[in-house]
Amino acid sequence: MVRAGTDGATPLLPQLADMRDAARKIALAVAKAAVEDGVAPEATEAELRDAIWATQWTPRYASCQRRPGRRARAGVLMGRPSPSWMTYQLIYTRLYG
Repeated sequence: MVRAGTDGATPLLPQLADMRDAARKIALAVAKAAVEDGVAPEATEAELRDAIWATQWTPRYASCQRRPGRRARAGVLMGRPSPSWMTYQLIYTRLYG
């Protein structure tokens, strides 16, 4: 559901804190439409909701805390050389022109 913001503008995307819930609602609506159109196996709304919850990716990030007594080194991420900004820029340019 889209609601007007406090300044009268309507945000295109939900707040970051609500993003996972919004993604689940969208996935449920798409799954229900697929079942209704006959392009997905019959399933109840509860079964679809359970399947969405079971398959939604949950990020788990490695710890990036610096060890006591060690200085941070530029260009090193978790003990390995990190790609430079130019590498990302080159990849982006080749993919998207």
